[in-house]
Amino acid sequence: QGGNALQRVRDDSFTLGQLWSAIADDRIVNHYQPQYDFTTGRTVAVEALVRVVDEDGQLLFPDRFIVEAEQSGMIVPLGRTVIRQACRDLAGWRRQGLTLDRVAINLSAHQLKVDSLLVSYIEKMLDVHGLDFSDLEFELTERQALDHDGPGIDTLNTLAAQGARLALDDFGIGYSSVHYLSALDIRTVKLDRSMVSRLPEDRTTMGVTRQLLAMAEELDLEVVAEGVESEGALRLLAGAGSEEAQGYFLSKPVPPKE
Repeated sequence: QGGNALQRVRDDSFTLGQLWSAIADDRIVNHYQPQYDFTTGRTVAVEALVRVVDEDGQLLFPDRFIVEAEQSGMIVPLGRTVIRQACRDLAGWRRQGLTLDRVAINLSAHQLKVDSLLVSYIEKMLDVHGLDFSDLEFELTERQALDHDGPGIDTLNTLAAQGARLALDDFGIGYSSVHYLSALDIRTVKLDRSMVSRLPEDRTTMGVTRQLLAMAEELDLEVVAEGVESEGALRLLAGAGSEEAQGYFLSKPVPPKE
């Protein structure tokens, strides 16, 4: 079944030529999902989520093109486009009076390995739009693998040293949590959406979630609950110690103007 699913993804994915055309024709767009502070109810941040507009005007999600982008090296121009647009949009929102603390950007492990000039590019975009490194948060998913002393870890640590925040996505599903927490200056962990979606009905998940929140507090990590889809889950997480939340119950990802 897994093999069949993978084949369907491959059959349905963008070709390299289509992806290149989308980048060249400026058909890469960011949508943003708000992150809300439990204490104040304020939108404190947004997560940038990349989309491609195909030649027919249809919006395509990352599962259609990310694998091809990574395998071909197109993840470099694609990732830089996401960063450029995120910096532009954050600066624009602030000019309109929106008091967002930061924008979160996902970095793939392959992107970190192959884009040796990533830090200097980010610095350039910050200069262009009058922003600081502290205005950005970079997310790394647990499911990705970076060598403990490889260039990806070095890049992330450089970004952190410049003042950017580092966040560990998919927290709580195993894989490489301990590795990343020891190798990187992680400031934020994001509870995995597959866990959050089972709250508050699943008692086992409730217990695990409370333990993860207690561990995060012990390690002085901020916690964002990702994938909040019900009021019950929102109330449980707020009472258990999660600082921030995002998910469809609060807001779906929306275009910059929204």
